[in-house]
Amino acid sequence: MKTRGTDHEFPRYGAGEHLDSGPEINQIPPEFNEVRPDINFFNEMPMADREHISGNGDPGEGIEPPQKEKKEKRQGAMRSLLKAVGKGAASAVAVAALIAVTAEAVAPNGTVAQRVRQILRLLRERPAVRTQTVMDPEGYALLWNDLPNAPHDYDEEHIIVFREPSCTEDGSYQMICRQCGEVNTVMIAALGHTPGDEKEEDRTEPSCMEDGHFERAVFCSVCGAELSRETVVLTATGHTPDEAVEENYIGTDCTTGGSYDSVIYCKVCGEEISRETVTFAAAGHVPGDAVEENRTEALCLTDGSYDNVVYCSVCGAEIERTAVVIPAAGTHTAAPAVEENRTAATCTTDGHYDNVVYCSVCNEQVSRETVTLAATGHTAGTASRENEHDATCTAEGGYDTVTRCTVCNEIISSEHTAFAALGHHYDDIHYSITSVAEDYATKCSRCGAYALTCSFVNSNTIQYSLDPAFAAQAAAMGAGMMEFDVLAYSDEERTFENWLGGFGDEVTATSGTFTCDFAERDEPVYYEITLRFAESGSSDDVIFLWPSAGHFMTYMP
Repeated sequence: MKTRGTDHEFPRYGAGEHLDSGPEINQIPPEFNEVRPDINFFNEMPMADREHISGNGDPGEGIEPPQKEKKEKRQGAMRSLLKAVGKGAASAVAVAALIAVTAEAVAPNGTVAQRVRQILRLLRERPAVRTQTVMDPEGYALLWNDLPNAPHDYDEEHIIVFREPSCTEDGSYQMICRQCGEVNTVMIAALGHTPGDEKEEDRTEPSCMEDGHFERAVFCSVCGAELSRETVVLTATGHTPDEAVEENYIGTDCTTGGSYDSVIYCKVCGEEISRETVTFAAAGHVPGDAVEENRTEALCLTDGSYDNVVYCSVCGAEIERTAVVIPAAGTHTAAPAVEENRTAATCTTDGHYDNVVYCSVCNEQVSRETVTLAATGHTAGTASRENEHDATCTAEGGYDTVTRCTVCNEIISSEHTAFAALGHHYDDIHYSITSVAEDYATKCSRCGAYALTCSFVNSNTIQYSLDPAFAAQAAAMGAGMMEFDVLAYSDEERTFENWLGGFGDEVTATSGTFTCDFAERDEPVYYEITLRFAESGSSDDVIFLWPSAGHFMTYMP
């Protein structure tokens, strides 16, 4: 019985683990060299053990050895293997054979046992493998207990299957050394695909003009993976002609031919295979009876005519047209003259009319003669007044004595009679200051014109105009002197406090200017202007005359 070392002497590793100073699991340690698998140990085993491992025992014996004998045979096989290993055959084949014995002991007909036997066959044909270990040299020497070529004491009776092999993936199982706890992982090669029967997929039947196809596929009967696929083409069948049919029939008429299409279709798909156009000639016109058209009767000097026309009795088209002439008579037959276009004569303008002769047959004009009617002259009527108007104060009046024609009313003679202008007349001429109203201004009793008008030249010069008729009328009443009285104020209140001054001046002319005795100003000046007519030079016996603009006037600079 081998003595197991301590944990620090025999480190253990799981899958993928490694020492910081040592190689990973399943890596090649540097102290081991490549060796070739040695299967001679298998040949040196007793025949019974070899047959037991390879499964080739003698079936003719008919009696299975007792259980104890089986166990002794397995132990003998194990000892033979161990001897082979001890002789230096520490190879993958030796390990696989050892596993085979264990698998046979656990389940002789199990999947693992069968697969291990397959591995043994494959390993004999594979190239060299490398002996692997995760032990350092000291630990490895302790494990062997000074026995040369001592192998691990793996527990083949309690293997752990991690994954069964599939078609494309390897399987694996593990064993543990009873002495050091080393875990050995054994790979089981993939089984490979098992082709099943061919299957047809994606079938498309061929048509008349297009190929069809289908896919011929082979799948693995174990895992269902696709192993091969081939596309098989189904050749198009081609069209199958049906009987010809008639299409697009166009019938004939008298001038146009007809036609139709002779078409052949495929019986299977209905596609058009061929099309031929068949034509036939027009039928031609069938003449009907001639008819007369466009008749124009002959005149005295002009031929007449008509058309003889033949139409088709079927379609009505014109087939023939012949012009026939109707000869003219050659002369007119005059009818009685008639009067046309009469224009009567006036007092000053001649009149006229036409004497016209027409043909009684064709009504064409044979002759035309214009006859003149002499003007009649005016016929004077009774003279009368026209344009009569009265005279005004400033314009003369008058009227026209007019003689007109009784026929055309045109003026034959006219004589003007004039009346002299009347002149202004003033009814109100006052001799007393008390009789003059404040807003009063003397006006003509007929036309309303003011007797006196005033305007400004500047702030101290006033322009005036007095109707001479008023002055004459005042003089006739005994007033022989005219004098302006002027008062000026600084505002329109015209009080003593804003009085600017006064002015008085005698004038003899009926129009002109007079100048006040105070300086010209830039501000507005408000005036009261009075014209006095004195009969005897006394200021108490005067006629007051106010300006036309009111009782005062304003000068604005």
